[in-house]
Amino acid sequence: MLFWKRIPSARDAFRRLLALKAAVVHALASPPRDILEERMGNWSEDENAEFMDKAAEGQREFIQRVKRGGVWRYLTPSEKAFLNTSVADMTSRQQLDFSWRTEAAHALMWALHIVPELAAIHVQAEPELLKQVPRPGEAHKPRLRLSEEIQSARDAIELWHWRSRTRQLVEQGHQLDPSPEMRSAGLNSFDDIVRHTARSVHEDGTVAAIVDDDFAVNGKAYRDLSAEEWSLVRSVTVERHHALNWLCGYAPRNRWDETPTET
Repeated sequence: MLFWKRIPSARDAFRRLLALKAAVVHALASPPRDILEERMGNWSEDENAEFMDKAAEGQREFIQRVKRGGVWRYLTPSEKAFLNTSVADMTSRQQLDFSWRTEAAHALMWALHIVPELAAIHVQAEPELLKQVPRPGEAHKPRLRLSEEIQSARDAIELWHWRSRTRQLVEQGHQLDPSPEMRSAGLNSFDDIVRHTARSVHEDGTVAAIVDDDFAVNGKAYRDLSAEEWSLVRSVTVERHHALNWLCGYAPRNRWDETPTET
């Protein structure tokens, strides 16, 4: 165990959820960058200037609401920097990254008993889910699920992340260089390792279902996912892994932005 490991409390987790909600709401307050750029390209200079002024004003008002709700102090430095960016100035990468934080928020909502279960790995959380988060100041006493339940979910999502990274190695054309011990065990390729692992984690119950000796995603083997399907599953996996690792105390001094997600 690392010396700095400390499990966040239910209050810590709820405050982190409020911070994530603020960041996600800000990310979704503007159309995708390509659509916005197309619209602005058809506006006059005066219309563009008016939009920029209104965007800056809206950004300042949003920050004030966050501060009045007492949430500002829970934001990380990167989240504060993002909220200090207007909807007109945020980059595509910022908007995309913080929009996907909905998935991390979903994991925290599950851990805090706000939603009854985690959605299937291929199901993207809808932003409307965040409407279930109690507002700052409301009478709400946060409580976390049992540590064993959260740890079990963390162990499972780490395996899913491992599976994603294994597929990435295959997609990039990497070849396994097995040791003599691995060869004697019949592990001569990444696919051999996936099949062996899938059977093992299915037998011990860590992964609920497998297809063709691979992690099952909506009835399909992980290796058979389309590029679009894999992209969605990978994004869901990364965000849940981040949140669950943080909940289990893997972040140095509970610093959200420094939460590791190695597999």
